[in-house]
Amino acid sequence: MSNHLSGAFGYAIAVTSARNFTVQNNDLFGNSTFIGSRGPNCTNYDSTPTPQPFVVDRNNTEGLSLQSEFVQITDGDSLTCILPPDGGDYWPFRDDGPSGNNTSSGGGGSTPDGDGGGGLSSGTKAGIAVGVVLGVALIAVATYFIRKAALKKQQQGGGVIHLTSDDEDVWEGKQNAHPPS
Repeated sequence: MSNHLSGAFGYAIAVTSARNFTVQNNDLFGNSTFIGSRGPNCTNYDSTPTPQPFVVDRNNTEGLSLQSEFVQITDGDSLTCILPPDGGDYWPFRDDGPSGNNTSSGGGGSTPDGDGGGGLSSGTKAGIAVGVVLGVALIAVATYFIRKAALKKQQQGGGVIHLTSDDEDVWEGKQNAHPPS
């Protein structure tokens, strides 16, 4: 009741499953806008509602007292699969992109290039690929040097003390004339 909302939203208030619930006297002020695009977590069967201030899915609700600005939607399950549009920081929002002073609730429900967005950029993908290749190469080099050191140590006798039947110590292949007393 009586919330004052400002900012960039997918939906300011969404009601999808409630009983005997009241939502009244809420308003928007300042630079409020409703933006978002279909995200990768949406299925082909999700009917993602257009971002807007107040939405209600009446399929799982009863006994509601809602202010008149609420818009009926058909699928409240898909409200959480929207993402901000591609292109960066959209707050404060203006119709031609970020950093404006627009008090309208524009923005629409798609990315600037209209593809539905939400994926990784080419630069991010390239960075991940280079990082993986360098990581694998580093592991291979470390394995080579560790194995080389282990083989060298094994060829030198490995510093292991062997006792003979006369209790004489053999260290790296050299016998001591007399065992320690």
